[in-house]
Amino acid sequence: MAHAAGVLTAGDLNLPPDQLVFGITPKMRALRNTLDKLAPTNIPVLIRGERGTGKEIIARMLHRKSPRRAAPFVRVRCSEIQATSLEVALFGHESGSVAGDGAGRPEILRQAAHGTLFFDEIGDLSRELQAKLLRLLESGQFNIVDRREVDQCGVRLLCASNRNLEGELKTGGFRPDLFYRINVVSIHVPPLRERTADIPMLVRYFLDRCAENLRSGMTSISPARLRSFEVCSWPGNIRELENLIQRYVILGSESAIDDSLSKPIVETTE
Repeated sequence: MAHAAGVLTAGDLNLPPDQLVFGITPKMRALRNTLDKLAPTNIPVLIRGERGTGKEIIARMLHRKSPRRAAPFVRVRCSEIQATSLEVALFGHESGSVAGDGAGRPEILRQAAHGTLFFDEIGDLSRELQAKLLRLLESGQFNIVDRREVDQCGVRLLCASNRNLEGELKTGGFRPDLFYRINVVSIHVPPLRERTADIPMLVRYFLDRCAENLRSGMTSISPARLRSFEVCSWPGNIRELENLIQRYVILGSESAIDDSLSKPIVETTE
């Protein structure tokens, strides 16, 4: 089935093991406890954190642990789709109502029926679409574009953002009423530099997976290199670490990844 650009659907996803996702640090253990409490509910959840911290994985885990696990999980990448295209993809259109598309296509909201709808980077939605999404949350209904009929929609909404939405409330970039709707519960995914005790476990996982996928014998890394990972700033977070390990497995040399390491964390004292 074809989907609008920026829209991904997923049924069963091979998620990392829970113990890997949540690690051993207190912040991640607290996050796991919160997820276990939120998963059985239908309330909207706003997942916050820097790029590369694993917000989508957290959203998928909420879905997997929920009563909706057998229904679809649909991801909408708000940052990669035009507002007009997203409106059509979300709310649909009749056959022939959009130039170049004579057959129409299923709406995302119907694809996600009884499942989970995940808005990745919701801060990128236009004000117009923010208003439409607000109506959906308030009434559980949505209008089909170019039609007057109203359909019912039963989905759970999860959102993610790496932006300061509170700041955008002040500048008018984000609607306050929508913010308070999606922010019933807000959870924060810590950056990698705040969970360095989990790095050895993550490195082991990425090494094994990359070595298997690439059929490589590079399945270990020196203790000295591992210690250097634990003091890096990791602006790209877990995604950056995964890319670095993949590069190491491909190139086959620790020295080949030296220039790729982010600068070490510098602690200052007042």
